Amino acid sequence: MTDDYALESRDGPLIEHFAERASRLWARFNGKTVDPHWIASEVSLVHNHIVPLRLQELLDVDDGNFAHDIVGIHCHLAGDNPSDGFKPRFAKGESDVWRQRVLNARRKR
Repeated sequence: MTDDYALESRDGPLIEHFAERASRLWARFNGKTVDPHWIASEVSLVHNHIVPLRLQELLDVDDGNFAHDIVGIHCHLAGDNPSDGFKPRFAKGESDVWRQRVLNARRKR
């Protein structure tokens, strides 16, 4: 079984880069610091077990679209209602099973 938070060797550097970027944006807009490892672990969980992400495109996108996916991922993993229709803009393909996969990922924690 794959570790929920393990990064594929090709994906690790990308996730680490945008975790750093997300941490800087969070501090700029909220005045609080966030551990990039926390962000990387949530994104890795989503990428590995819920819906694969187009990681390079996510890294290259403007701050607004970037924040949408990163904040959305956090809110839907931490929240009680994963069925409200959220889908990362940079998800690969269609994910009709987002709700069930989020619930399954939570059970593994």
